[in-house]
Amino acid sequence: MKAYEKQSVRWLMFTLLAVLAMYFLAAGRASAQDYTLEPNGNWVNGEIAEKGEANWHKLTLPIDAHLVLTYQAEGLGYSDVSLMNEDKAISIGTGSCKGATAKNPKSAVLDLWLEAGVYQVKVAAGFVAFPKPEDITGTYRLNAKYTPAGNKDREPNNVIETAMPLEMNKGITGMISGADNVDLYRITVPYKQDVEINVTVMFPPRTLRDDSYGGAMSALWDANMKALKETAGNIPGGNAFRGATESSPKTWTVKENLAAGTYYIKVEGFNGGQGRYNVSWKGEKQKETAVTVKKMSKPKLKRAGSRKLKVSWKKQKGVSGYQIQYGTKSNMKGAKKKTVNSGTKLTLSRLKKGKTYYVRICAFLKKGTKKYYGKWSAVSKIKVK
Repeated sequence: MKAYEKQSVRWLMFTLLAVLAMYFLAAGRASAQDYTLEPNGNWVNGEIAEKGEANWHKLTLPIDAHLVLTYQAEGLGYSDVSLMNEDKAISIGTGSCKGATAKNPKSAVLDLWLEAGVYQVKVAAGFVAFPKPEDITGTYRLNAKYTPAGNKDREPNNVIETAMPLEMNKGITGMISGADNVDLYRITVPYKQDVEINVTVMFPPRTLRDDSYGGAMSALWDANMKALKETAGNIPGGNAFRGATESSPKTWTVKENLAAGTYYIKVEGFNGGQGRYNVSWKGEKQKETAVTVKKMSKPKLKRAGSRKLKVSWKKQKGVSGYQIQYGTKSNMKGAKKKTVNSGTKLTLSRLKKGKTYYVRICAFLKKGTKKYYGKWSAVSKIKVK
């Protein structure tokens, strides 16, 4: 065979392969149809009419909720149903039906806890090695129904920067969802004290056939994210939440003496666990220490020249200063006040000549922004010259 003939054969074979590749690509290319699925409990019918087709049903949850999505394959022999995020990029839950026929439909149920938002339900034919037309095309129907989750946690709260503050002696109902399985709460301990933390879980695991591990883990972290206490979620039989359900919740309790500072409580879904939980902590708010300031002895008075008086008193330990009150009436009505922060003497000037002055004193103590005063002393008196 001549060279140009060999080249023609090669071109012919290349062209044939290209045509075959385009044919099979076109035959297997997935088309997509978009629909809406209302979570109102009503059935919606659908059909996979072509090989490789996928149908998308947009589902919107107005609030955080417990969603039950029921899929029933009728004439579609092998099929998968998936709940995805709004961008159709992340799978949150999946189910499959095999061997379904019109006379013998098959069902799959997705039971999920989800935050409010938009989701996508994907229906497509499942994998079959040598499929018949009825295996990969046919009819199905969907039903979605939700109930409010009743949780009060705020998202996002899955990292320390966005951890939700949790008040002392108050609790909150949170939710571990199929799309977000970690919640963090920030607590502030005002002073060194004994603290009690309670985490109550109401759901089991989903990816294990038994409940050896439980469906959640929890931990108490310090400000540096060091675990001070944690459940033994990776040890068989060691999980505090083993056997937890809505009707029979399980509680993990931590009693710890904590220094003043910031701490974090983590609640995390484990082995596919999702649902509601309660978290709370108990402690004592900063107590205001009773402050007592002793009553002063009555001051000593001495004339210090024309229209002047010298007042002196005995120093009292542990006080911040003194307040002196003086006037021309024995009941101290209309009397003036002077404050002395240090020392034990004060000279009063510009007094009224020939008048009798009455003087008394008390000590005070400063704590923070507050001043605590002792009782007034007995009154001393003297006539000004």
